[in-house]
Parts: sequence; C-alpha cells; structure tokens
Amino acid sequence: MFPDLILARDGYGKYISRWFNESYLVKVGVKNKKNNFHSLRSNFTDNLKQQLIDEKITAELTGHSEAGISYDRYAKPVHVEMLYQQGILKLNYKNINWLDLKK
Repeated sequence: MFPDLILARDGYGKYISRWFNESYLVKVGVKNKKNNFHSLRSNFTDNLKQQLIDEKITAELTGHSEAGISYDRYAKPVHVEMLYQQGILKLNYKNINWLDLKK
C-alpha cells in the first residue's frame, strides 16, 4: 500500500516518525517540543475517551490488545465498518484550541 516506506530493524515506525516530526509538523506550522508523532496517537486516543467510545473499539483502532484471552486469542478483529461507525464517526475535534498546538 505504501511502497516508499523503509523497513528498519524495529519495523516501519522509525522513518514515518522522523518524516512526521521533521517535515510534516514543520510544513503545517505546529512543530514544537510538545507535538510529535507519538502525540498524534495520544491525542486520537484521548479524543476517543472523551467521546466515551467503548474501550474495545479504542483498543482495535489504536492497535492495542484487549488484555483478555477470549478476545485476543479466539476472536477475530472487529470489522472495519463497525470501527468506522462506533469510533471514527464519533470523533469530535470541535473543542480543540488549535492555537495551543502552536505553543
């Protein structure tokens, strides 16, 4: 899907993170010590929590385990349509102070 990605020793994250932190954040004007690739995931997860999205949906969307043998070992992942309906569509970034991101 992304042929330009470079596989490093620990996976693809190193180069994606570097590009995001050193190029993309600078380009969109929000580069600072507080904002980085990891904060993107943190912000996304916090938004899901603030919208009271079910923890199972949040775990699936963020790539975390369910921490239970029944779902982790014996169940298939939640269908993409369900993740979209029960998670993505409920995200709300209206109350974010975008100016805080530039500090």
